[in-house]
Amino acid sequence: MRASTREVDELVLIPAEGYAEARATPSHQPGVLSAHTVFNHTSGVALNGLPATVGGTWSTLGTTSDFTTYTFNANQYVYRSTTTDASPRYAILTPNSYTDVEVGASMQFTNYTNQSQVLIARWADSANHLRIIMQGGLYIFVTKVVAGVVTDIAYSPITADNHLATYGWYRLRTVIYASGRGRAWIEDSGGATLLTASFNDTVLATGGTLSAGGTGMADYNNGTPNQRSYDDFTTSIPAAEPIVCYAGQSIDFRHDGSERQNSTGAFWGPPPSYRGSRFLIPPAGTRGRKTRIAVVARRNDTRVAADDNISDSTTIQVTYTPRYLVVPRD
Repeated sequence: MRASTREVDELVLIPAEGYAEARATPSHQPGVLSAHTVFNHTSGVALNGLPATVGGTWSTLGTTSDFTTYTFNANQYVYRSTTTDASPRYAILTPNSYTDVEVGASMQFTNYTNQSQVLIARWADSANHLRIIMQGGLYIFVTKVVAGVVTDIAYSPITADNHLATYGWYRLRTVIYASGRGRAWIEDSGGATLLTASFNDTVLATGGTLSAGGTGMADYNNGTPNQRSYDDFTTSIPAAEPIVCYAGQSIDFRHDGSERQNSTGAFWGPPPSYRGSRFLIPPAGTRGRKTRIAVVARRNDTRVAADDNISDSTTIQVTYTPRYLVVPRD
């Protein structure tokens, strides 16, 4: 098949019997490290103005009480323990700006109530940025801030039997692409994924208000006493976004595998993911029945976002070799 209008992020191929599907999702692959901080400073130092281990200098702003360095049992990190925040305290790693970007930080909290620990991406200023929020060990929220207007674009709750433990260290991560698609997730201390949230928004895509920007963290608490700690902050340039079928190029589904052209059409290789059975056309059966094949190609992964691009053009070509594995009946 050929997607002639734009990149396809989801493609489903369904014979009358059987099922074949190729699907790409904005899942991350290891990229190139751009910035890293392990906060190995003397206890009691404000974060503002401190250099990153690699890749920039920390600049903090927002509500009062800065992130502060701390050492406990030879472990070094930064923390906040405020209880009366009226707005977030931001820590931005300057002077960097990214389009395709992965951001991560290790986090710890001591109480579930009234607190939010946040990754910042696509930072322009306090009125324009993207927040990935680990809220009280109970939720991931993905929130865009545009011209000061705060809007949730995705969230995922942690199940009641899998709440994050107080005083445990977890890693909050996100990857965002120039297409506007992204994914956020929480990992335990061993690197196992506990929770994910996928999102897609035009404001994050090329030409959008948040198409590029800096990275950092934010912290907020307006109630119960609670120390929030942060360590091992990283910013990376991720591998290219996985695409099922590039605009104007082709993808083949066969009985023994699947391949697609790259963005230039010069090379063939497997799609980033494949799910379902291989493409085998069943016999039509008796009484002159016909075998029909349905093909659905979408710009967006519809588990994440609506796809309203109904004018996209897709060309389908089907070839087959009869196998004669079924004996006809009168």
